[in-house]
Amino acid sequence: MFTLTSILIFAAFAQPAVLPGDGIRHRDFLYTGQLDDSIYMVRKGEIVWSDRVPGARGHIQDAVLLPSGNFLLSYMSGVKEITPEKKTIWIHEAPPKCEVETAKPIGRDKILFIQNCVSDVAQVFLANKTTAQTKLLFTIPVAKSDGMHLQTRRAVLTEAGTLLIARTDLNKVSEFDEHGRELWSASVARPWSVQRLPNGNTLVSSFDMFVRELDKKGATVWEFTPKDFPDYVMPKWCVATRLRNGNTLLANNTPVPAAGEEDRGPVQAIEVSPQKKIVWALRSWKNPALGPAWVIQYLDEPTSPKDPHFGSIR
Repeated sequence: MFTLTSILIFAAFAQPAVLPGDGIRHRDFLYTGQLDDSIYMVRKGEIVWSDRVPGARGHIQDAVLLPSGNFLLSYMSGVKEITPEKKTIWIHEAPPKCEVETAKPIGRDKILFIQNCVSDVAQVFLANKTTAQTKLLFTIPVAKSDGMHLQTRRAVLTEAGTLLIARTDLNKVSEFDEHGRELWSASVARPWSVQRLPNGNTLVSSFDMFVRELDKKGATVWEFTPKDFPDYVMPKWCVATRLRNGNTLLANNTPVPAAGEEDRGPVQAIEVSPQKKIVWALRSWKNPALGPAWVIQYLDEPTSPKDPHFGSIR
């Protein structure tokens, strides 16, 4: 959590007055902000839909716009699917001393999610919305049984039907099959988000302020760090997404600028080219005020594999 001192310090740093790209009108996107437990859909520079998630405590960690138009949201106290009319059609409430940081859809009626708990393992669950049944598929070891918030973070299904998980407290990214067998892993300090790329490499963002593309051996073939853009203040990186054009989209969970400093405050997201040039930066602290970013997802980019499945689970 940011202190008043840290907010004032970051607000004092001058940011570029003119940012690259077309501001909030750059592209349509889905966005979760940290401070107000909210999710926003922005089209043509305007918030066209938003909702608040009770129990999120500022942490809507994962958000997926489903083909049905519904939203799948995971947050501090659970995971749920809601309609555009804000009706909850499915929900899993995390037990005491547990959190759900990530969830992914499989087909029309299944949801895969990971539950961190005060325990020596994290739990991988499969929920069936049609049968209203939720079953434990397998567990994975964690480093800190009393530190559930940082045991695992984001997970994604790959085109091959495997599960990539950011195992934050183990400083590791792992790939599992449906039986819980670890198929691949790489050492990464405090990983936050993961993505399997079409070339077989893996994109990882870290709480330690870097985005790396790793090859199949775990070697770094591309890296982006704050040293690559010293004019910007981006103190806490969250989800990184490789786009179809080869650029990388990065969310920034930055402190809120002081009142009156919104127009020169820290940016909430950037899009960076493979050559590490920032081609777009978002600063929207008012009209509309979006808050710090956990997740930003362009609406015209895929959020799931073409045939989302987990091994034989479809």
